[in-house]
Amino acid sequence: MKKLVDVHFTSLGQRQTLQRMQKLLALPEKVDTPGWRPTQAKDVPRVAELLRGYLSKFKVRAEFSEEEVAHWFLPRPGVVSSFVVDSGAAVTDFGSYYRLDSSILNNAKHPTLFAAYSFYNVPGSLSVQKLLHNLLVSAAAEGCDVFNVLDLMENRPVFENLRFGIGDGNLHFYMYNFSVGLELKPEEIGLVLM
Repeated sequence: MKKLVDVHFTSLGQRQTLQRMQKLLALPEKVDTPGWRPTQAKDVPRVAELLRGYLSKFKVRAEFSEEEVAHWFLPRPGVVSSFVVDSGAAVTDFGSYYRLDSSILNNAKHPTLFAAYSFYNVPGSLSVQKLLHNLLVSAAAEGCDVFNVLDLMENRPVFENLRFGIGDGNLHFYMYNFSVGLELKPEEIGLVLM
């Protein structure tokens, strides 16, 4: 929090102290979900199956082959992180985020803002809230300063409980060679553009 305030990424509210904000937003040092681990190459077929099943309920979605899952989601430090819940019998959940770090100009103390962006997540044995919480803890453990989530898929209902702040920008995408032909609500979209 101190870094985010120092670089003017955020500010403290009236009658809010830094210590109070740090306590409010504190995360555990590690994920407490049994079976939570980084995605491995052996998980690719199951992750592809989970993604296809989960994304099938959205009106606009990506369809990932096993090769695309391996390319987009196998962990690469500083680029993409992904995790599964392995019950021992099967992989039941999948969560991921990508990194998009930003240079902070004219700040020798904090030259870089380390930002994680929620990518594709598939709840199974975990709720969406618990899955995103685990990703927050994992990103913090990897040194990320901030975690961003779009209000797509099933994300919006958990924002308040996880204490996400509403951003000040609107995202607009122009999708070439797509014909949707209808007005879409954010919760009907299962496509994350990177």
